[in-house]
Amino acid sequence: VDAAGWPTGAEGRSRDGPVIFRILANPIGAALLRDLDTTGLTRQGLRSAFVDDRLVTPAMVARYVELSRAPGRRAQIVAMMGGPRDAYATPERLAAIRAPTLVITGEEDALIPAAHARRFAVAIPGARLIAYPGVGHVPQEEIPARSAADLRAFLTELRRPQPSPCCRSAAIGG
Repeated sequence: VDAAGWPTGAEGRSRDGPVIFRILANPIGAALLRDLDTTGLTRQGLRSAFVDDRLVTPAMVARYVELSRAPGRRAQIVAMMGGPRDAYATPERLAAIRAPTLVITGEEDALIPAAHARRFAVAIPGARLIAYPGVGHVPQEEIPARSAADLRAFLTELRRPQPSPCCRSAAIGG
């Protein structure tokens, strides 16, 4: 869902990312945030993630802040933001994926361009892409029923028995 990993190129972010991400990318800023209340920054980040920022409720902000305080979570975010850039997605790396893959994105994602999702779907053999118009960075929260139904349909399809290659060739031959 809104997978990152491509180097930012011509189709880069449609606008600057949330302030909190820019602060976390700076080692000094990351160190300062370790012990500060990030409620305001979290609210701003969530508002930039949604097309309809009225969905960003005080309860949602409190939940995200609480989750960010889980043991080791801020260190994980800091490492991700300032980590090595040799781990970008490449068509060659993604071509090795053999697992059934569903790529989901919001067409109006202001944090990770929807073009990145299209690149993932093309590069991963057999991947399926669902791009939701009018939806931002968190379709699982912005349109939870629809995105869950699409995921459920994808997983249900995977559970259907597929004829084995031997049976298909036998049926064709005869």
